[in-house]
Amino acid sequence: MSMDIVDLKPSLLEDLKKLYKNLEKDNNNDYNVTIKVEQKSFRAHSVILKLRSGYFRNLINNEIRRMANMFNRRITLEISDINSEVFASCLKYIYTGEFSLQEDNDFLFDLFIAAETLKLIDMVDYLQNYFIQNKTKWIEINLIRVYQVSLNSISFNELQVHCKQIIDRDPKFIFLSDSFPTLKRSILLDLIKRNDEFLTEIKIWRHLTNWVHEQEPPINRDTQNWSPSNIIDFEERIRDFIPHIRFFTISSDNYYSCVRPYKDILPQKLVEQLEKFYLVKEATPPPNALPPRTPRRLRRNISTYSTRSPTEPTTPTEPRLQRSPSRILAKVPIVVNRPSIRIKPISSIINIRQMKRISHWIDRVESGDINSDFFLLAKGTWDSMTKIKFHNLCDNKGPTLILARIDNTNDIIGGYNPHSWTSSNEWIGSTESFIFSFKSESREGIDDINFSRINNHNPNAAIFDGDSNFDVTFGSDLSLFSGEYKHVHYQRRIMNCGTFTIKEFEVFQIRRNIRTA
Repeated sequence: MSMDIVDLKPSLLEDLKKLYKNLEKDNNNDYNVTIKVEQKSFRAHSVILKLRSGYFRNLINNEIRRMANMFNRRITLEISDINSEVFASCLKYIYTGEFSLQEDNDFLFDLFIAAETLKLIDMVDYLQNYFIQNKTKWIEINLIRVYQVSLNSISFNELQVHCKQIIDRDPKFIFLSDSFPTLKRSILLDLIKRNDEFLTEIKIWRHLTNWVHEQEPPINRDTQNWSPSNIIDFEERIRDFIPHIRFFTISSDNYYSCVRPYKDILPQKLVEQLEKFYLVKEATPPPNALPPRTPRRLRRNISTYSTRSPTEPTTPTEPRLQRSPSRILAKVPIVVNRPSIRIKPISSIINIRQMKRISHWIDRVESGDINSDFFLLAKGTWDSMTKIKFHNLCDNKGPTLILARIDNTNDIIGGYNPHSWTSSNEWIGSTESFIFSFKSESREGIDDINFSRINNHNPNAAIFDGDSNFDVTFGSDLSLFSGEYKHVHYQRRIMNCGTFTIKEFEVFQIRRNIRTA
C-alpha cells in the first residue's frame, strides 16, 4: 500500500455495524426500504441493499421505475420464499459481513439457498465449501435434498459435483433415504439405467414400486383392490423404468411375491416371457434380456484405475481386479499365455483325489477312474487376470473347469461350464453345470465338501457368459471377477460368506473320454 493512502476500513465497518444495530432497535429513521418476510418486517437502506445484492439491485430499480410519479419515496418489498429467521441472518451479513456457523445444519443449508437467491456470492461460496469440507456425513444423510437443490443453480456446481461423487460411490444413499419418495423422476431413471449392482435387482424393484406408490396422488398398495384408474396411473408412472429392470436375474420366489402382483402394469409380452422362464424347464431368457448388473467392487476398481495418481503404473491398458494396494502388478507376469499344456492330472490347487471327485461329478458317476483329460489354459494369481485376458485364453475352448483358492481361509471354490465361453453376454442353459467348495483342512481328504448343481426348475440361468464388460458367473450365485457369492440359482449353498478374494486360480479345458497311448 502506498504511504500516501490511509486505510481506515475497520472504522467504516464499525459504522455499518452500528447502522445495522440501530435498524434492529428501530432507532434509525432514515431507512427507505421495508421488506416483508412472512409475518415480519425489516428496515433497510436501498443504497446498501443495491450495493451488496444483485437481487435487491434489480428489485429496487424496478420498484423505483414503477413509483416514478408517486410522492411517497419509501419502498415496500415482499419476499415469499425465504424464512424470516434466515432472512434476518442474510440482512445482518449484508450490513456487517458476518453470519454465525453455530446454527444447526438445516438452518445453515437454508441460509445457503437464501444467499444464492439474494445473490450474496461470497456467502454462497463460503457455505458451499464449508458443507463440502465439514459436513459430508450430513450431506450423505440428506443427499436427495442437497443434490436436487444443487441442480437449481450454476453457483452450486461444486456441491453438485460432490453429490455426484457420493452417488457414484454408493447409490444406496439415495435409495435408503427417508426422502426417497421426493426424488425427481429423471434422477431415479438415470440411477436405474446404471449397469452396476448397487443393490440387488429385487431391492431396486421394491424401491421403485414404493416410489411410484408415493407419488401424488398416492396409489393404493393393495394391488388386489386396484381400480382401473389405479392400473392406468401406475402403468403410466412406471412405464419408462420397465426396460431397465433386470427381471430375469430375480429369483423365482421373489418374482412370485414381489413382481407378479404387478403383472397388470407390465407389458404383456414381458409377462409371457417371465412366466415361461420361471415355469417351463427348457425356457431361456429372451435374447434382448439385460445381463446382470456389474457388482460394485468390480466397478470401483475400474474407476480407480482410470483416474490413477501419478505414482501408479501408467502403461497397462486393462483394469485390474481385486488389486492389493501393496503390489505393482505390471511386474508380475503370471497368466499363462501359451499353447495348452496337458497335465495328467496335476494341479497346484487341488490334489489327485479332489480332481478325481470332480471328474466323477462331470461324468455323473459315483466311482471309477478319471474319465477326462484336463488341459491347462491359464493359471496364476487372480490379481493378474482380467476379463479380457480370461476371454483371450479361455473362449471357444469347449467345457472348462475353473478352480480358485480363497485368500485368508485357503478354501477352494470352483465351477464347471459344460459349454464354451464365448463373450456372448447371454444366459446359457444347462443341467450339467455345477459349483463346489472344498474346505482347506480337507486337502488330504475330500469329505468336507459342498457340491451343488443348477436348480431343476430354473436350468436356463446356469451360466452367464459375460464379455469383457461383464462378469462371468455361475447363475447369479458365483461371480468370480467381482468376488461375490449369493445362493440363488443353484440347489445348495457352497459358501457362508457373501464376498471373497481369490488368491490363485487355474482354468482347465475338459476333454471327456479321451485317452492317450
